[in-house]
Amino acid sequence: MGSDSEYEVRMSAAAPENRFSDRVIGWLVWVYMRINSSTIRWRIEGANELGPLLGGERPVVIATWHYGILLFPALQTKVLKYWPRQHPTTIINSNSRDGNIAAAASSFLGLHSVRGSTARKDRRKEKGGVAGARAALKAMKSGAIVCMTIDGPRGPAEKVPLEPVKLAQQAGAAVVPVGLASGGKRLNTWDRFLLPLPFSRGSIVLGAPIETSKAMDSEGLRETIERQLSDAAARAAKLAGREMKPASERAPGGQLETGRK
Repeated sequence: MGSDSEYEVRMSAAAPENRFSDRVIGWLVWVYMRINSSTIRWRIEGANELGPLLGGERPVVIATWHYGILLFPALQTKVLKYWPRQHPTTIINSNSRDGNIAAAASSFLGLHSVRGSTARKDRRKEKGGVAGARAALKAMKSGAIVCMTIDGPRGPAEKVPLEPVKLAQQAGAAVVPVGLASGGKRLNTWDRFLLPLPFSRGSIVLGAPIETSKAMDSEGLRETIERQLSDAAARAAKLAGREMKPASERAPGGQLETGRK
């Protein structure tokens, strides 16, 4: 794999067949996301300070938690579109039927989709699974902003694995932790997935960029990204009128969000 083999990132080899129904569901998801993006009353922090970085040519990774993925269009329409790049914003979607639906929704939003997962995998099940990582790395090096739900697709919730950290290091990318929050219902899933409520309060918090390089300690970077992303998520929840404790402050299996303030 050439120089790309300096990091150990693996992604599932092949996505399942993309059915017509996946496109239809993806369109419906996109409509729901756009309604939320348009009607939620947004507060945004940190975007202006990051304008030169977002609009430049430096590789950038946007890292957010999986539970808020339905709020992602607001990040694109309220923030990223004001600092356009030559290469379209790229999002990593898993190699699963859910990933098919997410990829379809992403395409309606005008995003480039890379299929794969940055999560830790059973190495015995990986058959040629470096293609997604190579595509993501190529997008970074071409100057794209690459967006990751960094604890997805299966968790553990609010924990950053080493693989995406090593991927960012290989590209020398700046990692921007982004907290997303709104009113809505939290489901009883592994990440307590958020179903946003139209016309509720919402927030986008962009934290300070985290520098990466091949020479830096990957575990130390992982801890920094996890801590700063938890802080950004907690700040976003506060701005949206929700109460959310960072993962480090709750008991194992405890709730991420305690409800309205």
